[in-house]
Amino acid sequence: MTIAIGIVVQDGVVLGADTLYTDGFTKSYGKKVFSTVAVDFSLAFALAGSRAVGRMAIEECETRFSEINSGDCTVSKVAGIIKRVVKRIHEKYVDTKPYEERNAARFSLLVAISMRGSRARLYGSCDAAFYPIDDFDCMGTGAQIGRYIVEPSYHSDLDIREAGRLVAHALAAAKERVDGVGGRSHIIAVQNGGLSSPIVELGDLEQYEQQTLRFRQRASNLLRDLSNTGISDVEFEKCLATFNDE
Repeated sequence: MTIAIGIVVQDGVVLGADTLYTDGFTKSYGKKVFSTVAVDFSLAFALAGSRAVGRMAIEECETRFSEINSGDCTVSKVAGIIKRVVKRIHEKYVDTKPYEERNAARFSLLVAISMRGSRARLYGSCDAAFYPIDDFDCMGTGAQIGRYIVEPSYHSDLDIREAGRLVAHALAAAKERVDGVGGRSHIIAVQNGGLSSPIVELGDLEQYEQQTLRFRQRASNLLRDLSNTGISDVEFEKCLATFNDE
């Protein structure tokens, strides 16, 4: 149970996830966003679902990247390796389990790939499928909340910092409303190719998350007052002034 979000923007891809792992009985906290920097490319994974099976898939991908010859690397070759690994792991460790145990073993990935001289690309996995994403996607139990927050504000001209704040807003909403989503948010950006250090940690967003939730509460109260025919114009102006001050 989690939320993972990936957004394609003008200068790269932003990935984010919560850090709570739970089996319905106990809780633990850990990373769900992982990055790898190789000679010819850099990439990052955001994991939703089974920690054990998902991490197994990520680690096997990282091992198999050594099969690509330096100087002969393309986004399609990197994506092809991930696609084959995801398919094999699902077939071996998910599909072979009894039907009632499969949900606990399922995992999904959001993958950002950056290569020199090209724009960063975003891919997603669902069961054994692996596919390109042109705009954004959300995965995990908090996915619907994430889409509800991201969709009205998303456009391809966003930059990494703007997208980071949008992801933080969606993560905060999911942590507030969805069981099994929690902990600190972990958000990173994979910048477009040509940079020596394309992976950027987008920290210091925890305070922004809290501010976002407070704003949503106050905006909801203002909307309630706006629709209240029992409030005079003068009273509503006072409500509006209070909202502006806060």
